Amino acid sequence: MLQKIDVGTCYRIVFEALALGDGVQSIVDALFDYTKMPIHVVDNSFKVLAASFDRTTGSPHLDEMIVRKIVPLDVVIGDYCRLGYLELLEKHQKSIVVDWGVIEVPQASAAIRINGHIAGLCATTFSNQEQALEALEVNDILCKALAIEFDRHQRGEVLPADPIHQVLTREIFCDLIPEQIQKGSSDLINSSLLQPGYQMAVITSIVPNNTMVQYVQKAIADVFPGTFYLNTGEYLYLFMDNFPEGDSAKNRNKTVGQLMEKYQCFCGLSGVFDDLAKRSNFRLRAQKALEIGHAIHPDKNLYFFDDYYLEIVASYAAEGLGEAGYTLPELEKLLEIDRKKGTDYYLTLKTHLVLGNNMNLTAAKMHIHRNTLVYRLAKIEEIIEVDINDLEVVRRLKAAMTLRYVAETMHHHEISSCPQHQDFWARLP
Repeated sequence: MLQKIDVGTCYRIVFEALALGDGVQSIVDALFDYTKMPIHVVDNSFKVLAASFDRTTGSPHLDEMIVRKIVPLDVVIGDYCRLGYLELLEKHQKSIVVDWGVIEVPQASAAIRINGHIAGLCATTFSNQEQALEALEVNDILCKALAIEFDRHQRGEVLPADPIHQVLTREIFCDLIPEQIQKGSSDLINSSLLQPGYQMAVITSIVPNNTMVQYVQKAIADVFPGTFYLNTGEYLYLFMDNFPEGDSAKNRNKTVGQLMEKYQCFCGLSGVFDDLAKRSNFRLRAQKALEIGHAIHPDKNLYFFDDYYLEIVASYAAEGLGEAGYTLPELEKLLEIDRKKGTDYYLTLKTHLVLGNNMNLTAAKMHIHRNTLVYRLAKIEEIIEVDINDLEVVRRLKAAMTLRYVAETMHHHEISSCPQHQDFWARLP
């Protein structure tokens, strides 16, 4: 029976070997000891850098390659060039199945890339088609580790203390890294290495100041050492796993808020989620919470997606429909009269609808007598020619008012001027 290979175990084996710093061969050997699938690695001149195998394939090409430490010329010309495998590997970011004469059996092969440039090739052999998918996953993991090892060797740098954390960071934020976006990113993230629940955060400074964001990055790393982050200069993106519940979560958010105040930064937070595949969606939620929340409450530093859900959804609708798409003729009449005569019909109606058509609450909020409100509402109904107590009418008017409110808030935020009554629609008294 074939051994069942666990991807999470492969991650740990490969990056623990990488952390030891003993070179390419030690990494390959460590992985082979677990998978028992032959592996060979060559640089971009086809020199053999490492190979691990149990000689069960009986391949004369493989034996010769190991002894001579180079791929024979006839194999290079015949397989890599003439059959187009090298071109295929250049086009694919993840491993593909090829049948190279190098070892005369199918293998998962991929290019090892450093900053988008091919630095070598890596292949994991499998003798049974049932192992094909596993071989592809194993080879992808190995390529990630070898890319770090190649880059470290070229730079002569000391490997970071936690290479697994480094690679996971690349995977978590793969769609934000320019070279991966251009080349086409692969998703190798494995949930066994992370603990639910997850939360995304997006941070920016009070002025475009990368130095301040870097201070925040260091501070968060000190307080929450397991946090994954990507600093793009304008924004600092955070991914937090094993997010606590209850009071622990509140304390964690409080700490983040205190850091934002200390360094004059703003932070948008997504809700907590358990599906890693949705992390980009939740990062967007955090981004929109930051964008909309700061526009509505520029005096705050921390913005939660759930607190601005209605406004965030409305912002998409307002942008998609445009002003001509969401405005209603009856409301435009009120606004026009208010502009010409200085009345407060629109604000009165908005307040009344927000407060559930409660006459007493509306009168108190508007600081007017109840009889004055009755007269004013009757006048509004006369102007717009609709029954403002009809549930369907109320639903339509509130939707249009919400879209207008969000659109105007974002517009005024962009020109650094706060609109009158800005905070009212978002928060009930």
